[in-house]
Amino acid sequence: WRAVHANETAALAWHRGKAEEAATLWRNQAESVPVLFNRGMAALFLGDAAAAHEALTRATAALPETGAWHHLGRLYLALAARQ
Repeated sequence: WRAVHANETAALAWHRGKAEEAATLWRNQAESVPVLFNRGMAALFLGDAAAAHEALTRATAALPETGAWHHLGRLYLALAARQ
């Protein structure tokens, strides 16, 4: 449950407008699909397209192609490619 709590703590920082703090929290967490996805999202919205692409590629590859999260990840990958 520690990993879940750490991810949620970062998500709360993100929703409170503390994007840099959230990104740092996610970077310091052990890798998992949710953490990689959130790292990628944070990097994308903070303007680091290379980090966004790396994290989102790894997260998306681990998600089933039939799932909505996979397709959302692919959408964010396309946005990262445009930066």
